[in-house]
Amino acid sequence: MRALILSTLLALLAVDSLAQGVSRVSMDKGQRFIAAFAPFIHEASEKPLKRSLELIATCEFEANVRFRSMDSTGSASVDTTLRIVPRKLSGTTTSLGGMVAFSVDPSMLVSQSKRKAKVAFEVTSDVPITLTTRRSWGGGGEEAHVFPVDHLGTEYRVLSNPTDVYGFRTYTWTPGFVAVIGTVDGTQVTVTSALTLIDPATLQELSSNTPHTFTVDAGEVMMFDHTIDTSKVHTAAQDLSGTLVTSNKPIGILSGHLKGAVGTRYRSLPPGGLFEAGAHFVRNNLVEMMPPTTMADTLFVLSPLTMWYPRSKDTLFDCMIPGDIVKFVSTQNNTLIYKQRTGESTRKLLGTVQAGQVLTDSSLFEEAVYWSSKPVIVGVYLRSYAKILRNTTGKDGSPDVQGHPTVEAAMPSLITAVPESRWITSAVWAKVPGLDNFWMLVFRTGDEGSITWNGRRLSSMSGIKKIANTPYSMIRSTADTSSVQIIQATKNDVRFNVMVYSDVLGLQQSRATSHPTGFDFSAAGRDSIVFSEGMVPLNTAPCGAREASATINGPNGIASVFPTERINFQLVLNNFTRGDKSVSFRVEPIDPSKGGSITVRIIAASGAFAERTYSYTPQAPKVVSSKLPSSVGVNVPECFNLTITNPESEQLVIKDVSLLTRGTFELKTVLPITLDSGASATVTACVTPKAVGATKDTIIITLPCYTAPIGEISYNVTSPLIGVDDIDFGSVDPSSQPITRSVQITNRSGIARMLLSDIRLTGGGSDTHFRFDTAGLGLPFVLGSGRSITLPITYNPGGEVGSHAATIRVFSSSDGADSLIRCRAESKVVSSVAEDLAAINLHPVPVPIGGVLRASLPPGSSVRVLDLQGRELEQVTIQSSGQLEVPVSADRYSAGIYHLVVTTGEQIQTFRWIAK
Repeated sequence: MRALILSTLLALLAVDSLAQGVSRVSMDKGQRFIAAFAPFIHEASEKPLKRSLELIATCEFEANVRFRSMDSTGSASVDTTLRIVPRKLSGTTTSLGGMVAFSVDPSMLVSQSKRKAKVAFEVTSDVPITLTTRRSWGGGGEEAHVFPVDHLGTEYRVLSNPTDVYGFRTYTWTPGFVAVIGTVDGTQVTVTSALTLIDPATLQELSSNTPHTFTVDAGEVMMFDHTIDTSKVHTAAQDLSGTLVTSNKPIGILSGHLKGAVGTRYRSLPPGGLFEAGAHFVRNNLVEMMPPTTMADTLFVLSPLTMWYPRSKDTLFDCMIPGDIVKFVSTQNNTLIYKQRTGESTRKLLGTVQAGQVLTDSSLFEEAVYWSSKPVIVGVYLRSYAKILRNTTGKDGSPDVQGHPTVEAAMPSLITAVPESRWITSAVWAKVPGLDNFWMLVFRTGDEGSITWNGRRLSSMSGIKKIANTPYSMIRSTADTSSVQIIQATKNDVRFNVMVYSDVLGLQQSRATSHPTGFDFSAAGRDSIVFSEGMVPLNTAPCGAREASATINGPNGIASVFPTERINFQLVLNNFTRGDKSVSFRVEPIDPSKGGSITVRIIAASGAFAERTYSYTPQAPKVVSSKLPSSVGVNVPECFNLTITNPESEQLVIKDVSLLTRGTFELKTVLPITLDSGASATVTACVTPKAVGATKDTIIITLPCYTAPIGEISYNVTSPLIGVDDIDFGSVDPSSQPITRSVQITNRSGIARMLLSDIRLTGGGSDTHFRFDTAGLGLPFVLGSGRSITLPITYNPGGEVGSHAATIRVFSSSDGADSLIRCRAESKVVSSVAEDLAAINLHPVPVPIGGVLRASLPPGSSVRVLDLQGRELEQVTIQSSGQLEVPVSADRYSAGIYHLVVTTGEQIQTFRWIAK
């Protein structure tokens, strides 16, 4: 009792300390997404790669992710669940994240010829995950970060890119786009743009600067692009950036450019017309999922996302200068935007913009901090890189055979910038196969010791650069060989921003991707979480299952309940809805015969979280089995003993014991058995093999919580060999009394025992003359190897004259035909005394006691002397003399009638004589 009170107090203290020392994480991941792929254009020669459209789910924990097309009637309809299994840092339990990639049919996207369609996917998970879309086409491709449904909004300002005049066939005059993703049926969407949009349904022009309202259902994607004014290409007048999209229910927004280039200045790519017609290799599909305006903010720390730094510069042949382009879209009027580059002591005003207007900074050459007086949405554009190299020459000075300039290219891409207020605590992302992968990290100076990349502390890495005169630092790096990359904060108050991007560095046309790794959606407020069940060990719960609950104290509700670590356990929530102030749940082993554990994490909308770990160890009786003989007979029961010991501190109940091949099994011990701690019991069981050959079987034990194998028995099954004799009663006088003789039934097997199950008399009417009694045999009877039993058989002529025969069938476990005992007898009248004497010279008759019975017989005859009960008294073989002499001694014979059974060749005759 004292121990129970003490454990309860310790549990309460543990819960109280948990409530005071609250842990926090960023709320950048989700458990439900509605994702779609952005439209794009490509040349007919630019073919989709093998996995052209993919949904990429990443997570630092084990997760089950379901991918379901929201158009359940389409030919590309799918519903698949994939499991993320994170890898671990070698020798530790530290997670390095895991991923799954779900391939999507290329038809599941909108385009300029299919502007509205139900092509979205619903992605759900039992654990918060990060989701990105990936498009991989020859000559183009992009990734986009997908926001969870819970964090979508109803107002957006979009990012795009101006129309590009320097296209190549298909790419000439390509516009920007906006794609609306519906999450709820009947959603009213209003689009207002400074450009002339094209109606997705009618393809008619929509007047600029005028709200236009449309309806979109859950899973539908609706695409808008715009008309092109050829006199305004490469100018902000042909840029959709700043377009306003509002709705009465949450929606998702994809925006960007169908196939665009990003140059130093809008008209500077390529310069002077050099290689102008073929400059399509520096264009890419620009796309990103837009954050709602509620995620707009005022402070951004950025660095150029260069593939190498600094990029080389050749004033004659370069098509660009180093650095990226930054666009700011204002959400309110009279927004001032400032910039402070590394090393500068003051911020400089870049300009003032109104709501929906765009300010562009084309000089992000090195790290900089940007401020705005009011919230803005920010996009970073990686420039198109197209360095035209001079022709190489041969050894003799002649021009190279390729006959044209060599182009070193890098594709452009678009990435949304994360404000400092939305930095995160954990980033997990997947590398893009076939590309060079990079990441760029910004953080507060001094936090490098509390941030790890793939388990390695940043403080141990070279390349960290302090952004001078600011409280921030940065580092950029290529990804390592792992397919999944993870950066984590090890302290509650540490936050960072990671941008990831990829390309192919080399002399070839390629594709590029980029995306942020997450936005923190945490709500304001201080929350704490208390588990109601304290620290009670789960082993006291029935079969490892446990009901528990938790309550949040603070202004926010519960955002998520999920397992972070689970081994042979599952979590079941009881009617939980996001935003509830409390939650009840059940944890239970998946296989109660095995141990396991689960850690349940509960996160508030503020990012405050608490965890509880539950473990379970099943009852595990110790079982010792006696061995069966190495060789056993088919259909012969063989028994063995199981000694079961309870090593547990609590009682153990044995409900049943069986074999996997239950049909041949017989339990001899009455169950259930209850064993106290340390007690043992013996269970006897028998198995009857049904087939010849080597056999292995599994012993199964059933406890209150589970049924599981506890051991094996193995044996070799052979077929016993039975041996029986026939029996011949010879010639018998019809008036004789019944005669009894015995036959041997033998198990001639070298090892195996044999089962005698039954003995039956057959042979029609003859069975009335032959009788045997098996009552004394105790059938069924198991006959050991080499052993025999005697079966007495009685013949009764019953006064009938004639030949009598019968067959006795012995049923046994011997493989093959059952064995037969063939019985025969000849019942006939014995000759008179005179005839006997004349025939065989039997004399004198009767023979006095103490005298000698003499007879003349053919040489080689055998003679048996029987009494009237058929018992054999003498057996004599006649030698060459042909004379029979049998002393009639008083110790063997008494006065009475006897028979001589004379066998000569095939002839058997019976003669009667009298002793007196």
